Amino acid sequence: MRANVYQIDEDTYAFTRKCFHCGEESKFRISSDEYKALFIHEQYVQDVYPLMPKEDREFMISGTHPDCWNEMFKDIDEDGEEEE
Repeated sequence: MRANVYQIDEDTYAFTRKCFHCGEESKFRISSDEYKALFIHEQYVQDVYPLMPKEDREFMISGTHPDCWNEMFKDIDEDGEEEE
């Protein structure tokens, strides 16, 4: 996961992601345990945040906002086929 990560205090980190579709930057605050799991132990986002909505996890992974994702793939159906 490519992100700009920095420490806020002893227990809190933040990282920013820039949506490659719209260019808007978003910031996430995470605990030091979450930081270690994601960036030191390289655990999968879905394992660290199993209850987080999949759209938000995708943003953490790829940097793509949920609305941007929908806009980019609006002409493709659930099976990956282009709609006519």
